[in-house]
Amino acid sequence: MKGNKLILYVVISMIFFGAAFFIIPQISRSMTNRLYKAEIKKSNAADDEDIDIEIVKKTEED
Repeated sequence: MKGNKLILYVVISMIFFGAAFFIIPQISRSMTNRLYKAEIKKSNAADDEDIDIEIVKKTEED
């Protein structure tokens, strides 16, 4: 009975490790991409409001 529990513990640990090995990097990559894209949208929105036509008159200095 003790040997069966040990084998079950090892197998379940390996399953969790394998799942974490593949799932956690994908989750972290998708979250960082979302955060990056949200930050880009915020900065683009702030920059877009500032765009205007600027008329500069030439001055003649002799």
